[in-house]
Amino acid sequence: MLRRFTDTFVLGALLGALAGCSDPVPAAVGVAIELNVPESGGCALQGPTPQLGDLKSNRRAYDGDKGLSASCRVSNNGGGFTFQANVRASMPALTFNLTNGTLDANGKGTALLSLFATAIGSPVVSPASQPCTITVVNRDNKLAVQETAIWARYDCPTLNGNPTPICPDVSGQFYLENCGK
Repeated sequence: MLRRFTDTFVLGALLGALAGCSDPVPAAVGVAIELNVPESGGCALQGPTPQLGDLKSNRRAYDGDKGLSASCRVSNNGGGFTFQANVRASMPALTFNLTNGTLDANGKGTALLSLFATAIGSPVVSPASQPCTITVVNRDNKLAVQETAIWARYDCPTLNGNPTPICPDVSGQFYLENCGK
């Protein structure tokens, strides 16, 4: 009886040690996106403007939840940051991709946005010649950007479809956390 208890104890300790050797599971990417599309130009909305998460109440949507796929990268480049994001949600139907994102040390920069929302009707993108302006939110006298996270406002002078619609003055905010470096 004592030998069986000892064997079981040793086997349990070995299995527990092996389980402790695995890499920790990374935290899921958290996202909140606010989208403002004026009902002018060729971008008249067909239904409510989609939102993901809620910036006002600090609610995030997380990668893997209810059809959400989200990935992002925020890296310190020594004098500012570079960033990118790929977000695809099924409810609400929304695709929000930021590429070529750069920020200076003051939290100001640019990025290219490609966007699809059922309410718009077809995909739209910011032309390379007119990137969106990015301004990091200032929270408690500190810029809300660090490696792995960013909270910023975006202002896009135009987002173009192929061939239509053309959406002028699209703006909003995005929050990304648990991003890669």
